Amino acid sequence: MLKKIFVAVCSASLMAYAGSGDDAITPTKKSSKHEVSIPNDVACTPEETVRAVKDSKPLAMDIEIHGARFGEHTLYGQYRYFDLNNDPQTSSLFEWSVIKNNVDTVVSREQSYTLQMSDEGKGNQIRFCVTALNAKEQGDIQCVTEDIAWFEGFGEFKEGGVITPYLVGYPNFKLSYWKSASNMLTAAMALDLIHDEVKPLTIDTADPSFSNLYPISLCVSLDHNIQNDDDICREMKASSNLNGGMVFDFNDTSRVAMNYKREVNVSVSGKKYRIRRPYTWAEFQELNLDKDPEFLSAEPSIMREGFNTVKGVKMTPIQANNFCLRAYGAPGLISSSINLSDGVIPSGRHQWPIYLALQTYVTKEPNGKFVIDSNKHMPADMNSKYAFACMAAVP
Repeated sequence: MLKKIFVAVCSASLMAYAGSGDDAITPTKKSSKHEVSIPNDVACTPEETVRAVKDSKPLAMDIEIHGARFGEHTLYGQYRYFDLNNDPQTSSLFEWSVIKNNVDTVVSREQSYTLQMSDEGKGNQIRFCVTALNAKEQGDIQCVTEDIAWFEGFGEFKEGGVITPYLVGYPNFKLSYWKSASNMLTAAMALDLIHDEVKPLTIDTADPSFSNLYPISLCVSLDHNIQNDDDICREMKASSNLNGGMVFDFNDTSRVAMNYKREVNVSVSGKKYRIRRPYTWAEFQELNLDKDPEFLSAEPSIMREGFNTVKGVKMTPIQANNFCLRAYGAPGLISSSINLSDGVIPSGRHQWPIYLALQTYVTKEPNGKFVIDSNKHMPADMNSKYAFACMAAVP
């Protein structure tokens, strides 16, 4: 603390004599206080303010966090040491904290810290603190806080949609692109070579025949090379600003997949129908019908193998028809002729994933019979389980 000290500087020519006389100055004494009377010829300067020296403890200044603030990337804390008395630094104290939902968690006491993937998340932050220290005393803690990088997609994740990204905490980057989680599609989409910019993703041009039912990631490159090991890719997550997508993994509902033409309208022999793209296992779970006694024996079917496996649903013919009636409408299961002309088999017509057509489907004929392989009309085994698609009449 600074304190004000008021000082009056006085000067006088005083002479003391032994004994008494007219020119002697005689102190006036009182029993409670000792005071000296000031002669009239004493001159005092005006009152002045004298300030005490500031706190001389060491100080950490200009604290910064360096490095890309993504999981699996190492951050380095930098600062400048200062001490008014020029006392050298000994071993200053460091502290890293991750902040989630306004709760600080200390994660390291070193000068560097490698972010974990679990540290990432919308609104999460990283804090680096330094307490300057020398052999004589310890300074006050000084901190800097930065956003851990995240992005959010705004728009419709389905046909006709456009996704515009909103980035927070990203470093300067040289180029950007979008990438499907499908291993059938490795090409970069919506490549942008302008520094620190990202092109919106137009869903109709995002190769839905390969990307549909899969999540999409936004990638940035800190150099001018594309799709190499140092590119940083992060999957677009579900949010209130992203509409039209579908749950990719029911165990992690933050993962959202492209939902291109979930249903299509067709006209056959003058009649109008809605055809539902085959349900995925996650969509089936989302309906809570996987816990219904009637459908407890339903099984997931592997639509597409790989790092991100897409699972469909298999049921017995009766179960499949009942499911379609309950979940989608009458007549229930798609017929073999419509499945062959306008349904799953010509999947390219709707840009549905091409691997949907590789499964064995059960269909229902107008006479109520169940068959498999729409172009062969083979009777279905009523105890076996098959993939299926639902169809409903349009009034």
